[in-house]
Amino acid sequence: MGGRHPLFRQMLVAVQVSLSLILLAGPGLLLRTLLNLQDQPIGIRSEGVVTASVTLSQTAYAQPERRLAFFDELEARMHRIPGVRESALANWLPPAGRIESQMLYALLNVAGRTATSKGSGGMVMWRGVTPGYFAALGIPILRGRSFQEEDRQANRNVMILSDSLARRLFPGEDPLGKQILPGKGEWRTVIGVAANVKNNGLFKPDAPEYYEARNIPPQAPGAMPP
Repeated sequence: MGGRHPLFRQMLVAVQVSLSLILLAGPGLLLRTLLNLQDQPIGIRSEGVVTASVTLSQTAYAQPERRLAFFDELEARMHRIPGVRESALANWLPPAGRIESQMLYALLNVAGRTATSKGSGGMVMWRGVTPGYFAALGIPILRGRSFQEEDRQANRNVMILSDSLARRLFPGEDPLGKQILPGKGEWRTVIGVAANVKNNGLFKPDAPEYYEARNIPPQAPGAMPP
């Protein structure tokens, strides 16, 4: 028994050294992962961009008109901040993904086409934004144009598609001017195609996406959030 104790102690030392190496390697791997995430392109410009999240009280802002008035005033004040070149509002920001900002691809109806089977196509992201959104985040408009102030009027009914959604809906076609009915909303005209952004988390593939001009409180799936 006594002759085996030195060997046993050596084995323990070896195990301790191995564990120490693993523990020491952990922070290095974590740091490398964080650096890789920092360098991963997400399709937007983050330098010099400041973001904030605003949640309104359901009691104090129960009426859609009050919510709309609050965000109108907030937007006006952001424009007046010294040194701000672009400002915008959106229902959520990339690269985070949110369940409430997704809809079934099958609910996107294209004018003149048979509806897609309800159980196929996966999910599509959607986002309500004000006209300065693409310029503020440096998202290129690849075709057509960005939103303008007049597009915020309730009767304008226009939309912008991400490049991946445009290619999927209109392969080999020009999507500009096409009519799309998102869910139970209103028919909308495609006025632009935006570059893809990382919109489904850092570790998942980008989801196809469309944008609407933020103007009115929500009325139905696919309409603007408060």
